[in-house]
Amino acid sequence: MKDMGNSEIYRRAREAVHAGQDRRQVFDSLKDQIRKPVKLAVTIANIPTPELRQKYRVLNTILFALLILAALSKLLSVLAMFQNFGVLPALGVALIGLIVPVACAVEVYRFSGQIYLLIPIFCLLGVTQILRRYDGDLVGAVIDGVFLLLIAALSLVIKFKVFPNIGIGGVKKDPQGQYLF
Repeated sequence: MKDMGNSEIYRRAREAVHAGQDRRQVFDSLKDQIRKPVKLAVTIANIPTPELRQKYRVLNTILFALLILAALSKLLSVLAMFQNFGVLPALGVALIGLIVPVACAVEVYRFSGQIYLLIPIFCLLGVTQILRRYDGDLVGAVIDGVFLLLIAALSLVIKFKVFPNIGIGGVKKDPQGQYLF
């Protein structure tokens, strides 16, 4: 039998976990076929259990909607800022500004675990940008800040409730060195 490539191994792991197979067994059966087992562990840990997916579906949908709203807001504000430069340059800058919120929204839609740690970081960067560019519009700054903090809070709730074993450095381990799924 021909050896599988890494992407095929990750795909099989995702399929097995989605089908309800035990995560530890999936990891143990595939870890020797891959160069970096830690990436396989992350792939497996990034998938929520069906129960947690169902339990937090509404919060996840709200987070997804807020990210789409943020992307649309970004699009409109960038188009307004660059309208004097012409339509094509304004659209180009707007598309660049859309990459992060849309990419985050796609990963939230997929319920992919690691994104829930990155979103609060992006939100914190957004809040610092609001503070740095504050021009006297207190109401606008407060609305933008609260909006970003709401996104960050929802993201952290989902992260800690659905993906408690994913940390900044990857998948957490137990005292014996086994990955916690």
